[in-house]
Amino acid sequence: MNIPSFDIIGKLVTFLGIALILFVGSKYYELTRDAKANTEKLELSDLEYNLVGLEYNTALEEYNAVFRKHSSTILNSERDLDSNKITQAEFNDINSANEKMFIEQQTKYKSILPSLENNYKIKAIAKKKTEALFEKGGIVFHKEVNVLIFFSFIAVVLVMAGLSSWADKEKREAFYKIRENIDKPHFTYNCQSCGRAFNAMIVPAKDGEVKNYRFCSDCYEDGKLKEPDLTLQELKNRTKTYLISRNLSERKIRNILSKLEKLHRWRTTVY
Repeated sequence: MNIPSFDIIGKLVTFLGIALILFVGSKYYELTRDAKANTEKLELSDLEYNLVGLEYNTALEEYNAVFRKHSSTILNSERDLDSNKITQAEFNDINSANEKMFIEQQTKYKSILPSLENNYKIKAIAKKKTEALFEKGGIVFHKEVNVLIFFSFIAVVLVMAGLSSWADKEKREAFYKIRENIDKPHFTYNCQSCGRAFNAMIVPAKDGEVKNYRFCSDCYEDGKLKEPDLTLQELKNRTKTYLISRNLSERKIRNILSKLEKLHRWRTTVY
């Protein structure tokens, strides 16, 4: 029987899990980087929109202030003329200068305001497009993050399985060696005399002796059974007394005792 190299298998599975973790990490870094870039674009779009809006509203307020100043100057000059504070000639000069300044300011702002208003509308449209792209990017981001979480879970499982297989190399190899030495195809890690689970109790081989993988050190020593005349019923009585002292239920005790007769030493049917 060929014994599989669990050491290599464990390493391969472990490294595959680590590689998947690194891949997930790099993809998550790319996603967060793109999300940060989209956030910066949205913030820049908001800033540009607000600055252009402020410039447009300021110019519009100044334009309205020109109208108010023009109207106020006319009213004040008429009031001064009626109260004889100024002469008709002075009134004409004030109104002439006021009208000239009003026309100059009106011409100036009429040339500026349409351009500012158009730019303001363009920035508003660009802002809406950026917000739509940001919202769409957010949906895609959450979907891809969920996929990465799924693959992260798989990666962790692979690493844990690989490390477990890697760590259990000796135990698994011992299992195959036991299968080579015991003719029972359904063999498990149990002493084939008392049924106790194998661990360090496996009897070490001496020089020139084939290593025993069938019986524990409590049942087997120096190449032979310690109690060759022990009967199955005596073993059952002894085991039952021990299990009762451990406060096991009757059902569990019956289940354990029923398995003793299936051990290699006690079975009467070859299978």
